[in-house]
Amino acid sequence: MVRQTKFLGGRQSEADRFLLPAIELIEKNRRAFGYRREIKVHMPQIRGKLAVLPGTFNPALTNVSPFFAENLSVRWAGEHFLEVGAGTGFISILLAQRGAKVTATDMTGVAEKCVRKNVRRFKLGKKIRFVRSNLFEGVVGQKFDTIVFNPPLVPKAPTIPYGDRTTRHLVTAIFDPHSKVITGFFREARKHLAESGRILIIYTNLAKKMRLTEIHPITELCKKHGFRKKTIAKKTAHGETYSVYELKPRKV
Repeated sequence: MVRQTKFLGGRQSEADRFLLPAIELIEKNRRAFGYRREIKVHMPQIRGKLAVLPGTFNPALTNVSPFFAENLSVRWAGEHFLEVGAGTGFISILLAQRGAKVTATDMTGVAEKCVRKNVRRFKLGKKIRFVRSNLFEGVVGQKFDTIVFNPPLVPKAPTIPYGDRTTRHLVTAIFDPHSKVITGFFREARKHLAESGRILIIYTNLAKKMRLTEIHPITELCKKHGFRKKTIAKKTAHGETYSVYELKPRKV
């Protein structure tokens, strides 16, 4: 008989015990709101408070987003960035503050509302535009100098109910069943890079730590799709290793 425990409004099987850190992160994000429809979190990287709406992931809750932000570079004023999966708009705001022109994309209505709210808060409407898009669907035919992506890190779906819309949006920010999101990104990314274009992406060893995989998906996908990978920053905290990579197409 499979032992189950109550969690996140449903029940979780013993088979999902290695997913607990990720599931607890979703629950922590939900609890931060209580009955409020919006919270504001101070993010020193952008020198101000970021609005976070229910259904968008709070970047202050983990080391991943702040570490990514601290290691992003803008090579010249007006460099055109595409952020895939903008969420609250935290990374897009930071890039715009550093002089970039940014196209921020996300597939959910709550993310669109949150990004637009934060763009107004930071008075960056002339530097950031939002496009509703699942990966590259909304930017067909467009090319960018740099594409940035903070992908979902867990290549599995939790076997717990998450029927309400708020939780479902949070789950898609963390869980990537069968690695469909990351593989879809790599399949399309190259055609959206301008000459001398690059990808900046963060990944951690979370899936390996959870015993969900033995391979490094970024390394394998780079080989498959013809990218050179360079590690530009690395950090280990609480047993999890975070790496920021710069990817460039291999010359044919």
